[in-house]
Amino acid sequence: MKTILIPTDFSSTALNAAKYISDMCQKIGTERIILYHSYEIIHPDMILLTDILVPPPSQLKELKDEAIKSLTVVKKTLIPLLNRNIAIDFVADDLPIIKGINEIIIKESVNLVTIGISGMGNKGKNIIGSNTLKIMKECKTSLLIVPSAATFNGIKKSMLAVNLHNIANTLPVAQLKELMLKLSSKLLVVNVEHHENMDADILMKEETNLHHLLNGLDTEYDYLDNKNKVEGLLMFAEKRRINLAIVVHKRYALVEQLFHTSITKKLAIKTTVPLIILHKN
Repeated sequence: MKTILIPTDFSSTALNAAKYISDMCQKIGTERIILYHSYEIIHPDMILLTDILVPPPSQLKELKDEAIKSLTVVKKTLIPLLNRNIAIDFVADDLPIIKGINEIIIKESVNLVTIGISGMGNKGKNIIGSNTLKIMKECKTSLLIVPSAATFNGIKKSMLAVNLHNIANTLPVAQLKELMLKLSSKLLVVNVEHHENMDADILMKEETNLHHLLNGLDTEYDYLDNKNKVEGLLMFAEKRRINLAIVVHKRYALVEQLFHTSITKKLAIKTTVPLIILHKN
């Protein structure tokens, strides 16, 4: 993961995510970090220009100057955490946050985006804003989500949530293997599906494919006996002291459940385990 993008709103949660990935960079072969801030104006004093409402130029310049000043402060904070060979750049613009992120991903060949989520909600649950949900769904590359209480102390055990439907075409194997080997992490593969209606021969074939795909990694295979997938994964992560949770972007429905308001209220999520959503590029 040579190039990492860190969107920031300059909150303590965003800064913690930036510090977390900066510590992690030493392990995963990162060469460049890009800090990004969108100062998109949604409801300021606007002027009418060719039937489109736009902010006055003086306001845009002021916002950009403030953003660059704040990005410089974040950069100075991260420099002591990084190897000297890792470059830090920053970008500030007035694009909508999702558009801005995806344009930088394409332009700069970004391999990983890192964002934070707050743990300041009711009873310390992780809360996530609407922009963050959109980033999770629409980000064009792999995404690391860092809870505000998370600190990087190495990744000894990672948990990969999978199902066994067409595993060879959905699992980003090369990316997963590279990450696990560089982190020197054991991989606990957790099957989250119930297969009562799955043909036994197909199930055996998919299991064989999975073992073959992950050959060369330090792996352990487990099967959840819990029809509530989210609850089962959280219990498993806590019991096994997981340091990093991994899901594949094609499993977005599962990701969404992990952060959906009603689910978090029901399960009272207090996890400090970061989650990475892998894209199959």
